[in-house]
Amino acid sequence: TVLYVRQELALDSGTALITLTVFAASLAAARLLLGFVLRRTAPHVTVWACLPAALLGSILLMRAGGVAMAYTGAALLGCGLAPVFPVVFAYIGELHPRLTGTAFGIALVIALTGNTAINYGVGLAATSGGLAMIPLFLGAGVVAVAVLFGAGVRTVSPHGPSDAST
Repeated sequence: TVLYVRQELALDSGTALITLTVFAASLAAARLLLGFVLRRTAPHVTVWACLPAALLGSILLMRAGGVAMAYTGAALLGCGLAPVFPVVFAYIGELHPRLTGTAFGIALVIALTGNTAINYGVGLAATSGGLAMIPLFLGAGVVAVAVLFGAGVRTVSPHGPSDAST
């Protein structure tokens, strides 16, 4: 992200670091607010409501013409992705109450493997096509999360989209 903001958006290194900080701060702030939101809204509804913000954030980063747009894109990415991990872990805990440690361990291995593969792919893409591909990877990642989350939510029938209480 820092290299993308510096090289592709031609912003100074301080601004690039602040962009990354904005992402991390928005992710943390959104997760703090998540506790209040999830008391009033079904978990899957919260994720579905936030993912478009993440997609918009990647589009804004791709089209950013200045500092404000870069900061806004980073903030939307953080807010949009914030509920995914906690909600997925809550579903895993509900599905496997007697094996939560094992289930969480497997989920973390899958997440870290995916993260490593994505970082490797972005590195390859950056060396061959430049850093302009990073927002495309972010957008594709958000779409992949939506597809996988949608498939996973269907297996959790009490909290799935067909739940009449939502």
